[in-house]
Amino acid sequence: MDIAEKIKLMGQMVEVVGIYVKISQPDIPGNIRPTGKWERKELDRRVGWITGHRHLKNGYMHWSGHPENDYVFVATEQIPCFMVVFWPTQNPIPVPIGDILCHDDKTLKPEMGHT
Repeated sequence: MDIAEKIKLMGQMVEVVGIYVKISQPDIPGNIRPTGKWERKELDRRVGWITGHRHLKNGYMHWSGHPENDYVFVATEQIPCFMVVFWPTQNPIPVPIGDILCHDDKTLKPEMGHT
């Protein structure tokens, strides 16, 4: 999906059947600290507005050994998603691309999120 197609989706009303939530992970002994993992959570059908597109990152914090920059984030996975709000005063919520239904009940294809 190119930038022009993403711009056309901004502000569109869509139905959502799943969202991404960040699940905490247990600490690992040593120089690595997990930052949590983005996982899909099923949701009852809700209507919202698309407000943006972004990539969520799974990864961990690694001890760099430098005093001015103790930990460095290392991304292990990037997950494309759309940001959707369910009410104008709420913060946007990350939604898997395949869990967005357009007004004609067609699901957006997962490859549409990749640039």
